[in-house]
Amino acid sequence: MRRAGGAIALAQCARLAGRGCPRAGALGSVVFLLLVAEPTLARSWSFALTVSASGALVLAATQPARAWRRLLLVAAPGLATWPLLVVLTGRLAPWGVVVTWPLLPFLAPTLACGWIAVLAPESGPAWLVSAAGGLSRALAALLIVSIETVARWPGSGLLARPVGPVWVGVCEIGLAGLLLARERRWRVGFAALVTASSLLPIFPRGTARADPTSASLVTIDVGQGQAVLAVAGRHAVLIDAGDDRVQSAREAVLTELQRRGIRQLAALVVTHADRDHSGGARLVLAATPPNWIGVPASVLRHPDARVWLDEAVARGVAVRRLARGERFSAGSIRGLVLNPLSGDDQSGNDTSLALWLRAGDLSVWIAGDNGHAVEGRLLGEGRLPIVDLLVAGHHGSDTSSSGAFLDALRPSRALISCGIDNRFGHPDPAVIGRLRARNIRTWTTDASRTMSICFDEAGRLRQSQPGIEGSARN
Repeated sequence: MRRAGGAIALAQCARLAGRGCPRAGALGSVVFLLLVAEPTLARSWSFALTVSASGALVLAATQPARAWRRLLLVAAPGLATWPLLVVLTGRLAPWGVVVTWPLLPFLAPTLACGWIAVLAPESGPAWLVSAAGGLSRALAALLIVSIETVARWPGSGLLARPVGPVWVGVCEIGLAGLLLARERRWRVGFAALVTASSLLPIFPRGTARADPTSASLVTIDVGQGQAVLAVAGRHAVLIDAGDDRVQSAREAVLTELQRRGIRQLAALVVTHADRDHSGGARLVLAATPPNWIGVPASVLRHPDARVWLDEAVARGVAVRRLARGERFSAGSIRGLVLNPLSGDDQSGNDTSLALWLRAGDLSVWIAGDNGHAVEGRLLGEGRLPIVDLLVAGHHGSDTSSSGAFLDALRPSRALISCGIDNRFGHPDPAVIGRLRARNIRTWTTDASRTMSICFDEAGRLRQSQPGIEGSARN
């Protein structure tokens, strides 16, 4: 509102002074004055998006050819903001510009009717307020349904190849040239530049041939939730996806996948249906489509999970029901499911998957929110392996990681995923005490953020993420 008001006020002042006010000059002056008044806007993505879209409209309006000008006025804002959105979100929206065209005519009446319903005086006709409000809600619902439908189209939400400010500059310069060009040959040249530069984030980044024996286990900092990434060579398996209700959790998972250049997962395994473990699955499904999804029976029955499971099936992604005895593999990543039992149709924490995972030479135990009952059954069956690394169950709650369980697994390292100052008190001091008493070096995501464990060339376990050394809880 301030930016639009500033532009209008500047234009009116120029007219009162008897001078014309070019659109580009007005926009530039308003941008300058706003930056002088509030320098922090220079770091605002919202401000950058507004300026780029407004600038594109101003340049498009200078075209003398009426038909060409109309086409550019519709397409220019989307083309101008596309590079910034790719850098901001790290994801692709290839259908955005195309879908904007048929939806634009509905936007003005949606806003106009909404403002009428909000600003109409109380003494005004009630039928007018009711009709305007109803029409605005109906049109808004149409827009939302359309956008959600497009979000499920192939390619929507995919992780983009990492790009930087140079790429953004090339895109914006190419678009400015296209909007200002008067001759056909120049339009064609700049259109080719815009097209070529816009396609760059779609293509995967070239990488050296990965060592298939190299492997690491990453506990991603998703706050009070869990997301564990196993990587071996070119293969990656994500176990749990964090909480979609927390923006930092959504960003953390996608950022880690993008940082590692992972454009497709070998598998997405969800240990149970709680939102702090499964909520981010829908986002991951769109951003880095897995070859298959593995879940216990309790997730298949959960109404929230059915939303993204049905979407996975619609995308052609296989969904596997996992129970004790099931095995899976991706390159040198191999997994064995030890919980829940095959006929277990209950729900709750103890129906979480318990996984013995091997990533290269690294042996890992990963559980969802399993408690002492599951641990006791596995101890009684004598089915527990000796592992290098433990991802503690239930975020370090005292309901898991019993002393006998730790003695059987004998890990030398432990990772605990929990949020800063969480209301559950995770990790429980008793659990930390049991780990410390057994000389198990332990890191928590609330203190150390995202952490990675792997073997170095000498065969020793090491921590490779910044901020890990010195922050162990022992």
